[in-house]
Amino acid sequence: MFSESADKAVGLTRVLGGSLPPSRVSFVSIIIASFFFGIATSALTQGDISYGGVRAVFLIAVPALLGAAACISLKRKIRYKQIMFLALISSLLYGLFYTLHFGGIAVRLGVDYETSFHFLLLANALVFALWYVTARIVFNLKYSSMLFGLMTPTLNVMFLLADKSMAVGSAESISMLTKLYFASLIFLAAIYGLFWLINAPMKRNFGVSLTEAASLFLAQWFEASPKLEAMFDEVGESVNTLLGVLAFKANGKLKAVFLVPHVHFGPFGSLGGSEFPVLFAEEVKRRTGAHAFVFHGCATHDFNPVAKDEIEKFNEKLFKALESMQFEKAKGWFAVGKSNTSKSPAVMVNGILFAPLTRAPRTTEDVDFSVGLAIRNYALAKGAKEALILDAHNAETGEIMRVESGNPIAFEYMEAVGDVLSNAGKESRLKMGISHDPLNEFGLRAGIGRGGLKVAVFEANKKRFAYILFDANGATPDFRREVMDAVREIGIDACEILTTDTHSVNKVGGVINPVGGRRENRKELITRTVRAVQKAIEDLEDVEAAGSLLPIEGVKVFGVAQSSELLGTINSIVAIVRIIAPIMLICATAAALWVMARI
Repeated sequence: MFSESADKAVGLTRVLGGSLPPSRVSFVSIIIASFFFGIATSALTQGDISYGGVRAVFLIAVPALLGAAACISLKRKIRYKQIMFLALISSLLYGLFYTLHFGGIAVRLGVDYETSFHFLLLANALVFALWYVTARIVFNLKYSSMLFGLMTPTLNVMFLLADKSMAVGSAESISMLTKLYFASLIFLAAIYGLFWLINAPMKRNFGVSLTEAASLFLAQWFEASPKLEAMFDEVGESVNTLLGVLAFKANGKLKAVFLVPHVHFGPFGSLGGSEFPVLFAEEVKRRTGAHAFVFHGCATHDFNPVAKDEIEKFNEKLFKALESMQFEKAKGWFAVGKSNTSKSPAVMVNGILFAPLTRAPRTTEDVDFSVGLAIRNYALAKGAKEALILDAHNAETGEIMRVESGNPIAFEYMEAVGDVLSNAGKESRLKMGISHDPLNEFGLRAGIGRGGLKVAVFEANKKRFAYILFDANGATPDFRREVMDAVREIGIDACEILTTDTHSVNKVGGVINPVGGRRENRKELITRTVRAVQKAIEDLEDVEAAGSLLPIEGVKVFGVAQSSELLGTINSIVAIVRIIAPIMLICATAAALWVMARI
């Protein structure tokens, strides 16, 4: 069930994550497409091809562009490329029916001329429906959506009336506009009927309509609107979770803090907990001057915070704990535990085990909270004073998979952590060096969030090992391997790539947008990573350390029950709409043609 639903989500977010063409491309495409519709029409009727092309530009492209310009002037917050792309789609739809009518194709197929012309008006009614639904849901416009819907089809008909070859009187002009508006009204009724059908189950189960939820979702996706968080807050549930803290001091000052919050950094963009990694880091930097390394705790999408304000519950506990922690000279060791396909490149610091979990280069995705808790208790039973268990989330292969209770991989992870403790190294003085590169030049398109890159290098027993943390949603296995190979050449004996699993990067590439997934900047990114590791090596110094696992109560998340209920509700809606929507479209089309024939 989860895998199937995740695949559907990936498909949707790939569409949303894919960028629309620039407005200038849509602008030129409208003119070119209209010209070719005119050429096709003239070729079919053996008319003047150049005149036919220019005429079609006047009748199709000009009203589409004027309609787009009018809509932009009414609502300036709407992006040009969204409006222009919609204008392109509507001009292609209208242009197709334009060619069918004026090219005589419909008449040759046995349709009389008047009915053929009604099909042309029907095309404009469909353009109305397209603009109306888009304005209502995508642009989140309630009261002006009708005006948006009528703008372009009205201009289409008015330009058609202005064409000298039509030679119609004022009465016929009024009749054409009347037919258009009646046909549009019929499609509007069909749209509202469909809205009622899909909204009822969501309204009953969650107190919010599906169209409203979709509108808020898209407003967040395109404009970073926080309004969707209010809806999540209404349906969320409170859970208790954990925050792992491992802090380091140098020369009496806080140097770095490792944070492992057991929540999921989603769902996307700036919504909910998506930007928690950078928000944590900014607050720690502001209050203490230290760098915060925020890792992905053991949590799945069921632990997505409903709002970014939930971070304050973590901050309150964190800064109180930092004030009371008893720091001691850092001693420890590094080891890699293995079990079948799983491993844990872990460091022991003053009895506290910091243990990332990975299956790289195999898929390494989310680990359920209960699994992380079980592994932590297993580590305590094996002799650790405390254990911070985290998900490296460092191998994105395109497969959506999470490790839940009972999954064989969960037992592999547990045994890998046990193997770490069974092969404990000799305790020695622990040195630490850090570095930070924001990687601002790369940004979301390269799969990198605002937190950029952070590197922590440890030295123990004359060996150096590094944690290389990207504020990203996974890494490709080949990128991980290339980085690790490059880093070993500058004196690092062992290292591991980790990502925060921030979903802030998902607005660009959908659910799957791993660091290293885009080849154009990979070489430069590896060079910058190696440079950051080198800076961390130069920063190596003796440190003091302290740590704790803090309980966090009452975090509001979009929980297990809500996720399952939402999934079931949407699946039932989709199953119904697949059948009903085509039927309603056919009925609306037949009704519109019948009404136009009698006006």
